[in-house]
Amino acid sequence: MASRPLKFTGTKDDMNLHFMAKAAPSLKRSPVLDPSQLSHRIGRGRTAEIFRLRDGRIVKLLSSRTPLRRAKRELRFAQLAAAAELPVWRLHDLVRCGERWGLLGEALPEDTTSLAQRLTQRPWEVNHWFQAFVTLHRRINATSGEAFPPIKGRLGRRIRSSQLPETKIKAALRRLRQLPDGDSLCHGDLHPGNLLVADGCLLAIDWASAGRGPAAFDVARSSFLLGFGSAPGLLPSLLRPVGRYYARRYAGARLEDEGITPELLAAWRLPIMAARLVRRRDSERAYFTRLLRAEINLFPTSKEIKQK
Repeated sequence: MASRPLKFTGTKDDMNLHFMAKAAPSLKRSPVLDPSQLSHRIGRGRTAEIFRLRDGRIVKLLSSRTPLRRAKRELRFAQLAAAAELPVWRLHDLVRCGERWGLLGEALPEDTTSLAQRLTQRPWEVNHWFQAFVTLHRRINATSGEAFPPIKGRLGRRIRSSQLPETKIKAALRRLRQLPDGDSLCHGDLHPGNLLVADGCLLAIDWASAGRGPAAFDVARSSFLLGFGSAPGLLPSLLRPVGRYYARRYAGARLEDEGITPELLAAWRLPIMAARLVRRRDSERAYFTRLLRAEINLFPTSKEIKQK
């Protein structure tokens, strides 16, 4: 029997979520995890590391700068995705490990690793995992996003916090308002670093950026991450052409999906790049600021069009 839809009624990512008891246990207590229980690291990103514990369970340790509200949001959204029967790494509890918040999850096979690490070790498997990536992302986007907050609201807040010049912020927000809404579940940050390979299958992790919106946004966002690199840092210059090749190939595969066009994917680039600039280091910020300036010039505003 299908589960009853879970509805989001608020305006902020981490408030007013109503979800089933089994999908969201109480967050009042935060067990302490002794660092001596950590066995070895199986994945690493810009803001977190994933470790296997000595008892076989897995924990994701967030950066010491990560606020509690962000950790709670990721736990909630991951549990909602699990309740929707998506292939995810199932999270059970929020823990404290030293100065860091952690997300404690189910045990996984000993050879579990991130897809990014797997491809580094076994690059000849890239085509197999590429097809699995496309299939998984389609399945996520085919799921109702009714339980999640609107993705455009989160993008708008990040664009306003980007510290870009006011003219560029206005241009990005104007584009965002022109783009369609949607009811699909969007992961918001799906790339090889946020996928685990376990028992020959892909499991999606890091649901903190998830929301309700059009599938075209999620496709554009993943294409962007594949092409320019995901955390930590940008793709090395020698690998960037490879990343761009798979970004184009991925976007082409998703163009078969209903409602996704090349023009729509291109239109999403400006707000995605502007939102990317929140809390970015100088080298990456300079790189994406140049791209953003070119993007604004490529897509003139309606006022500029009229003046011409």
